[in-house]
Amino acid sequence: MNWFDYIKEHLFILIVGFIIGIMFLLKGYEKTEINNKKQLVRYVIHGVLISMFITWLGFEIFHYLGLPYKLCVALGGGCAYLGTDYFTTILEKFIQKKIG
Repeated sequence: MNWFDYIKEHLFILIVGFIIGIMFLLKGYEKTEINNKKQLVRYVIHGVLISMFITWLGFEIFHYLGLPYKLCVALGGGCAYLGTDYFTTILEKFIQKKIG
């Protein structure tokens, strides 16, 4: 595999993670109390970046197990969609604990 294929595959994984992050934001926006733009920006960044990370992490785990590429992307995206809410609440608690 040359470097172009490697970059193309991982860019596709990040795009899938970004789309799942947007879906997560749309799903949880009504439940979240956002009072100003700073909180909105933080909510968007956390949701999208965590979704992208979980998608990539799930892809790498399933790829290591030897599953086909498309299945690995789909399973990584599914893990991100189901797990982003959990990781976001943990990250929010950690940040609130550090800030005070």
